[in-house]
Amino acid sequence: MLVKFLVLIYATCIVSLQANTGPYDVLVYGATASGVMAAVAASEEGSRVLLVEPGRYVGGMVTGGLSHSDYGDRTVIGGLTLEFYRKVAEHYNTHVFYWRGPEPHVGEKIMLDWLHEHGVDLWFGKRVQEVIKNGNIIERVIFTDGTYAEASVYIDAGYEGDLMSRAGVTTDEG
Repeated sequence: MLVKFLVLIYATCIVSLQANTGPYDVLVYGATASGVMAAVAASEEGSRVLLVEPGRYVGGMVTGGLSHSDYGDRTVIGGLTLEFYRKVAEHYNTHVFYWRGPEPHVGEKIMLDWLHEHGVDLWFGKRVQEVIKNGNIIERVIFTDGTYAEASVYIDAGYEGDLMSRAGVTTDEG
């Protein structure tokens, strides 16, 4: 237990030292499955990408064990999502969609490997404290630990919408 704690502290220190290294082309807030896909897709287009996760895991509900019932018509699944399911099948040595999981640790490893392969910077344990804007343009996101990041494009891929909320974006139609 002590070793895991020390490793976590070390990793946190490394991430903190890496903070404030922007500007990035794209900052994705929330390492949900959609956040990971957005980060990978942006990187594939040549963007320098930062993925910021307020928690400790990537993949959201998909790597949390809730992906089993989340698809019905397989013909509508394509792009990176299909590639994810192909990697799941490869892991279990079966055909695509046979294994309807994956197990959480398998899904997370696939997504972490993708992020690493695409050179996406990944920060854990960063919650939005403040969003600095110039008019309607986000210039900087400041996190609760005092670090910050800057990007040209910001994507809120979290389930709660914290980034957009702090930026003053509302969902009102009026």
